[in-house]
Amino acid sequence: MKALTLIGGLLLALQCLGQSPWHDEFEDGDLTAMPAWQGDVSDFTVNAQHRLQLMAPEAGTSRIYGRFTAGDSLDWDLFFELGFEPSSSNRLRIYPALTQPDPATGQGCVLTIGETGSSDAIRWSVWNQGEGASLGNDAEGSLAAANVPARVHIEYRQGAWTFATSYQPDLPLTPAWQGEYALPPADTFYFVVECTYTSTRRDLFEFDDIYAGPPRADLNPPEVTRVDQPDSRETIITWSEPLAPSAIDPQKYLLSPGDVHPQTISVDDQLPNRIHLTWSPPLIPGQRYALQVDEAEDLSGNTVKRITLSILYVELELPEYGDVVFNELMVDPTPSQGLPEDEYIELYNGSDKAIDLATLTIRRAGTGYPLPDGIFLPHTFLLLTSASDAEDFYALTEVTPMTSFPRLTNSGDLLELYAGDRLIHYINYNTSWYRDGNKDDGGWSLSMIDYDFRCGSSGNWIASNSPVGGTPGMSNDLDPGLARDRSPRLFSWQVPDPGRIELIFNQALATPLQQAHFQLSPEVVISQISWDFNAPNHLQILLNENLKENQLHQLTVSGLTSCSDAALSDTVFTIGLPRDPGGSDLLWSEILFNPRPGGADFAEIYNNTESILRLDSVFVIKTIDDIDAAISLAPIGNILPGQYLAWSPNRPSIEGQYRLLIPGNVYNLGLPTLPNEEGSIILFYRDRQGQPQLLDALHYYSNWHNAILSDVEGISLERIDFNAETANRDNWTSASAASGGATPGYRNSTLAEISQLANKFTPVLPVFSPDDDGFDDLSEIDYQLDAAGYVLNATIFDMLGNPVVRPFNQYTLSREGTLAWDGRNASGDLQPMGRYIWYLEIFNLNGSVERFKKTVVLAR
Repeated sequence: MKALTLIGGLLLALQCLGQSPWHDEFEDGDLTAMPAWQGDVSDFTVNAQHRLQLMAPEAGTSRIYGRFTAGDSLDWDLFFELGFEPSSSNRLRIYPALTQPDPATGQGCVLTIGETGSSDAIRWSVWNQGEGASLGNDAEGSLAAANVPARVHIEYRQGAWTFATSYQPDLPLTPAWQGEYALPPADTFYFVVECTYTSTRRDLFEFDDIYAGPPRADLNPPEVTRVDQPDSRETIITWSEPLAPSAIDPQKYLLSPGDVHPQTISVDDQLPNRIHLTWSPPLIPGQRYALQVDEAEDLSGNTVKRITLSILYVELELPEYGDVVFNELMVDPTPSQGLPEDEYIELYNGSDKAIDLATLTIRRAGTGYPLPDGIFLPHTFLLLTSASDAEDFYALTEVTPMTSFPRLTNSGDLLELYAGDRLIHYINYNTSWYRDGNKDDGGWSLSMIDYDFRCGSSGNWIASNSPVGGTPGMSNDLDPGLARDRSPRLFSWQVPDPGRIELIFNQALATPLQQAHFQLSPEVVISQISWDFNAPNHLQILLNENLKENQLHQLTVSGLTSCSDAALSDTVFTIGLPRDPGGSDLLWSEILFNPRPGGADFAEIYNNTESILRLDSVFVIKTIDDIDAAISLAPIGNILPGQYLAWSPNRPSIEGQYRLLIPGNVYNLGLPTLPNEEGSIILFYRDRQGQPQLLDALHYYSNWHNAILSDVEGISLERIDFNAETANRDNWTSASAASGGATPGYRNSTLAEISQLANKFTPVLPVFSPDDDGFDDLSEIDYQLDAAGYVLNATIFDMLGNPVVRPFNQYTLSREGTLAWDGRNASGDLQPMGRYIWYLEIFNLNGSVERFKKTVVLAR
């Protein structure tokens, strides 16, 4: 168990600033006065964090220096941070003391950071007019990573040197190495900073708190830098420096409520600036305490009179899937709408558990990015960003910097969150998740809509509605009603081998799982159900016997719930042992290349065989020259005999603009660019030797649409006959208006089929009564044609031959459907009782015209 300690209160102490011959903390932002740096000053600047930063125009070497008085006793202090992994091409040299400002003519010593390999460390050498001789170094590899905050303290006493270093902000300086070397005689020395860099590293050197000169007296009182609670009985206080023996006194520490002094107090064996306190009775989980510390004195006699530390002790628990989730992402921060132009990740702990941050890791592209030490409290947000960007957010909210932060790809990526070796959340975002074409080009975050639907994917995300582009560190404040696709459903299935079935759902599922949840017909005995903790939306079903080729089974799934406690509707679907496609097994069936505003293209294929076909080796390209950029259909899994499968890079827009009669047949997947006037799309597979083999190819033209249609925006081209050639323009026509302009994922509205009722229109009822009583209020006529693509004109006449209303004008018909008239005239007034005539005229582009009259009676 660990705990979170919140440090609060006022440090009641005076701080005195020391003076030195050369000292700069860069608070004034001026490099030309007090003190006045010399050298390549124009290549440096003071940044917003009041640090000296290299800002060179191009690759090269830049040097900046200052002068101080020599002596037998000298001290140096320095902070630096390199935003890259050092190397021989990107190197830092610090010359604590040189007789000349130019290392080519000066004598003294040098600290070098940057070398070939991964053993980068601070290396100390004697320097003599361009030549160095090694004297010692810090631990190998201590500076091999990027963004390591390094502090160095050096003491020189009549030829004897000691070095102390620290590479973590909250840890004190610790002895590194020591040596003997007498500085050359001189009245003054130069402190020189020399940066060597490539063009991509020309602004990634930072420095602060530089001092060179005689030893400084310690005039600053000690400060608390960290408080830890490893268990309910112990508190560990880390100070900025070791304390005097007088401060190691239980009577100077008072815990309330209870007014309790520590049972014991001791100094850490390894770090003398850490103090251990033990308590009896132990602290109560969830109780806030105030720890008062009086008269804390350091070894130089500086005393802080009184400080009060606020302590909250919590017991840590391991997170389950969905306890901690990705809640907001800024993947493309430019141009800014008001926030810093920096990437960030926001997590939310929606559980009642306190979680150890150090157990969490974000994974991207196979690389792990561990979170820093800390406690993630229940029902709180955690804003993560890179260490170099963190200060940009300090004025807005609390931020947790990561030493190594994952690069977020603008177009989309898979991010996974692990607790130890167990996956607890993941998202696979893309630009369609913004749901707003005005916000997917930068400056707006992607935000989760509803935590209670945390197991959902694209349906639970949208662009932020904040006027500044995002809500880092706080609630997204989005209407839960915006969430889509809340119900868990089967996404795809696979049969990796004849004795194993893998089911992939759109959401992570809850446990436990039982064999009673699954049933195969014809029956095959299920031996085991397994749930992959690293892919909690994946299930594996092991069978007692192998599936047989060309035998279809009905798999019934019932009684499952998602990790959001949403119930999966009982589902029956067809599975079987799939085979590889070949020849013309898969055919283009439908294509939308001129979508409505806010819409997206889609394509549809049809399985023209009696076999289940696997799609893991099937790809889509625009032309043969694009084969290296082919889009894989593997995420879909398999396609059943006679099944239609459609996909779009923006499935939500397809769902919003068309009827999805079989939603599971429509996927969110990439497509080649489909121009409005003319284009091509090729379907191919790779054989077992990896060679591409053609399945089907379509070169379409916009004039393949029905010429009677004046506007084809949002209307798909549908294939008429799967036994006719794909390239035949007469085998394609516009989807019918009755279908809504497209039929993604199900039977085409224009598909040819022979019918005994061809060219017949039949009134459903000979008498109708439009009195709004819900019974026979409409005059309806069912129709069934020999093919789709006909255009209808329909006029209602009274018995005197006067036209009443024209309910259908140049209306594109499906192969079958229903026409309706509500008994009103063109002005919307209800017609009187009597006989009325439907006069119907249908025609196609070949000049075929059919006319029909149907009589109905309007009654009251």
